[in-house]
Amino acid sequence: PELAEKITKQTGCHAQYVDIPIEAQRKAMLERGMPEWQANAVLDLQAYYVSGKGAGVDNLLAKLLDRPPITMDQFLAEFAGEFRQPEAPAPAEAAPQADAAIA
Repeated sequence: PELAEKITKQTGCHAQYVDIPIEAQRKAMLERGMPEWQANAVLDLQAYYVSGKGAGVDNLLAKLLDRPPITMDQFLAEFAGEFRQPEAPAPAEAAPQADAAIA
């Protein structure tokens, strides 16, 4: 929920956290053809993060980057435009031209 609020505030695009029950997720994945083992693996990974075990912080990223990583707030401020949907192209830009040369 906190991340959705930050995304909304920084980008102006409404973001909402939706807690989908595990069985509904499993059912949706299986109905779309995902193998059962893979659906179980996805849900196991989700359970790991929901439990808080994935929240640990160390200095590995800083070592790899040779600088401190940016915060989520900094990331959202810098890339806010990426969260917005692009405008639809004008009709002339959207349709390919019949006489356009193909390179």
